[in-house]
Amino acid sequence: MTESAPPHRTGFALGLAMAVNQIAIVVMPPVLGLLKDLTGSFVPVWGLLSAVTAAALTISVRARPGNRPLRVADTASAVHREAVRGVAATTVGSRASAAEAAVRPRGTT
Repeated sequence: MTESAPPHRTGFALGLAMAVNQIAIVVMPPVLGLLKDLTGSFVPVWGLLSAVTAAALTISVRARPGNRPLRVADTASAVHREAVRGVAATTVGSRASAAEAAVRPRGTT
């Protein structure tokens, strides 16, 4: 899910996906139980579950990461971050520069 969102919207995309998931976890069991009680059969329940799964699969395929064009700026910044992490990791026993310390994740040495 997060790979299909623009880099600056990753948190929003993940939060939205988790919110929808949690709502479905709370809402679907009573809805499916009511559907079974009203129809007297599990066939409509399995039909609804199949339809929801097919819809989710369709949405996932359409929003896969390959459908989003990669910008040069995204690639350059990712390469820079990895290079700085590599430099910071190889400076064992010496003090890292202020620039390396600024991009290093907190809590790492």
